[in-house]
Amino acid sequence: MQSIITSTVTEQGMDWWRNYTAMSRRAPHVVSKDYQFHGTFKPVDDNDLITYGDYFYFTVRVNGNTGAGSLHVWGELHNVR
Repeated sequence: MQSIITSTVTEQGMDWWRNYTAMSRRAPHVVSKDYQFHGTFKPVDDNDLITYGDYFYFTVRVNGNTGAGSLHVWGELHNVR
């Protein structure tokens, strides 16, 4: 995907829920396409259910055509220790 992105990448900021309760959105970013996105969910306790999602927006060029691109990431994990 990185090879077709022609702009910076705008991340809205990770939304997340702890045991179905909305937590504060993580920080948004506008960064280069080779930035390594990362983050932390805190607080998280044993047996918590974490659900998360984020959107990324950028410009792409494919086969000589320029257009809008986006990526939606989401998931769920059960913190068992």
